[in-house]
Amino acid sequence: MANNIQTITKYLHEQLDELFVKESVTGILEVARPGGYKLNFINAKTVNIPDMQLDALSDYSRANGFAAGDIDITFTPHTLTMDRGRQFSIDAMDDEESGGLVVLNAMKTFERTQVIPEVDAYRLSTIASKATIDGTKAETIAANKVIAKFADIEKYFEDNEVPTDRVIYFISTELSRLIKTTTELSRLVDVTEVGSGDITLKVNTFNGNPIIVVPPKRFKTAYTFGEGFTPTEDAKDINILAVYDAASIPVKKHNPVRAFSPEVVQDKDAWKFNYRIYHDIFVPKNKAVGVYLSFKDTTYTITLGEGLSSEDPLTNLLAGSKVNITITVPEGKEVDKFRVDGWAINLGGLLTYELTVSKNHNVTVSFKDTTPAEPE
Repeated sequence: MANNIQTITKYLHEQLDELFVKESVTGILEVARPGGYKLNFINAKTVNIPDMQLDALSDYSRANGFAAGDIDITFTPHTLTMDRGRQFSIDAMDDEESGGLVVLNAMKTFERTQVIPEVDAYRLSTIASKATIDGTKAETIAANKVIAKFADIEKYFEDNEVPTDRVIYFISTELSRLIKTTTELSRLVDVTEVGSGDITLKVNTFNGNPIIVVPPKRFKTAYTFGEGFTPTEDAKDINILAVYDAASIPVKKHNPVRAFSPEVVQDKDAWKFNYRIYHDIFVPKNKAVGVYLSFKDTTYTITLGEGLSSEDPLTNLLAGSKVNITITVPEGKEVDKFRVDGWAINLGGLLTYELTVSKNHNVTVSFKDTTPAEPE
């Protein structure tokens, strides 16, 4: 039985490893980097990642020869933070009646539906959080702007001396639809193979660079990881996350599947499987310019109560937009309370108000009878 367990565990591990790389949208980050990446762990959870600085060229002296220069290598410790796991049990009879297929199918389904989406979401949101201010853009990309957007990203990398032929484009399903349905764009799409060792991925390319389409559930700027994963309240939808292949270092330190047969499981007649994955992804400081983030603008709506109007648009508004609101006072009335989201605003006698959009707003006004003039 021990040999049977070892065979199941080894086979499961190999199968799940290959499944992860092939079906994870971020699997390409594990195979695309030329030469891979040798990790230097200083303890069980901390890896040292080197940053290298070299002196610039100097004048050569015929009398004294070469000017002395330094190679400054500093190691920055990065700690793995994602230690995730789950235990499953499979009834011995269920497994026997299926010819042993339940075990394999159950773990593959778990990998495909739970593990891979969560790891992708964590990796992509973490990389997105490392983009510099200059490498971050809030926008809505129209079909006629897609080519210009890719050109803008390429220029950003060129300006920062990042090799543009080693950039991977993760794109939203919406952007993928625009590319597929626009003839001019679809002509720029080709197919190539990216691989390492025995694993080869066939991926689409756009102007020669891999493009990976990411499902919306995995493509937000921030998540909470607890029982599964959920976007945070302020998470944004990502349009494009462009990553230089040397800018990210994905790490899977520990990813075993441990199997326990019904003979050793004490509390039930079942197989038990312990799945654990200890992982993270790092972007070295000096490689942050190798990340470009385009995320979707959040738009807001202003609702105006009776007696209020505006000539400005009230829907699909971006944060920071200005909306001028006019109060129309009924005859024999005067303004009693002017409120924005329930808060009273002192207008100082004015009948207009400029609102700066920061969220969905509800604006109301109430009136009271005009105070009669005092007799002379």
